[in-house]
Amino acid sequence: MNKRTTEVGLLALLHSLQHIYLYALPPLYLILRSEFNVSTFQIGLLGSVYGVISIFQGPAGYLVERFGGKRLAVLSMLGWRSTLQLIPVVGLCIIFLFWKFVNEEPFVVQQSISASTDPIQSERTEFRFTLPLFILILSISILSLGNIQNFIPLFLTEAYGENVVWAGILTGVMIAIGSTVSLLGGALSDKYDKTLIMMSANLGLAITMILLAIGQFSSAVLLLVLILYGVARYLPVPAQHALSSITAAEHPQGIGFSYTGIALGQVVSAPLIGYLIDLFGVRTTFLVCSVFPLISIIILIVFRKYFVNGLEVSSS
Repeated sequence: MNKRTTEVGLLALLHSLQHIYLYALPPLYLILRSEFNVSTFQIGLLGSVYGVISIFQGPAGYLVERFGGKRLAVLSMLGWRSTLQLIPVVGLCIIFLFWKFVNEEPFVVQQSISASTDPIQSERTEFRFTLPLFILILSISILSLGNIQNFIPLFLTEAYGENVVWAGILTGVMIAIGSTVSLLGGALSDKYDKTLIMMSANLGLAITMILLAIGQFSSAVLLLVLILYGVARYLPVPAQHALSSITAAEHPQGIGFSYTGIALGQVVSAPLIGYLIDLFGVRTTFLVCSVFPLISIIILIVFRKYFVNGLEVSSS
């Protein structure tokens, strides 16, 4: 195994730590709601807190370019009671390995082939917040309104009568397979139209959310639908990051602002979904939220128009 592979593996391991923190609480939503005697709306405010903090990932892109990504990657860790108090210990070990063995190379803005032929364009390395990037972030933000993944354990408990442990296991399988499929998503985004990948995945999200909302499946079929949801959720992630980077002149700030779009959606959606669950129940809420991936598809069509036109202008 060469050094570069080791560094990429450690970076992926460090990134996985973020998802461990993110998904450690959702299986406990039912328990938290009962123990603290709060509504699902109030539980959803936990997601808003995460979203508010994540909004700063846009400015974090600037800090990465200014101070380097290695230093920023080892900041901030919190646990929750006995079950979650072990996670920071694991995080410290991963952070130590990352800091010890990963060497940071100076960031160089890569120019496209068309831009490199223009001596004036090749000197423009500053970050610019373009209209296509804004439309892309708007699409991501709208999509995250329908990203009710954090409520799936609660949904499985209330809609299908699964116990907390089994609901957590089903959700874990869904996330694990979906995350693995991101590798395939990366390969596809290198070969095919990235916007089409994102639009197709969003359509898959909408369909699986509708199926979950209206169906009453056996455990095997339910697991299959959840896996399809996970695939649709994670397959387009590499394409999304690539588009964010390209539309931001390949600056880290582009990806940072795309995460800010997700965070903005999360701030609104988490308590909104909790409120809808309290008001109408989990099935109706899932059905209503299935419209957001469809709205995102429409915005992506607009993005594709501006993005392709922008590339044609730059190449001419």
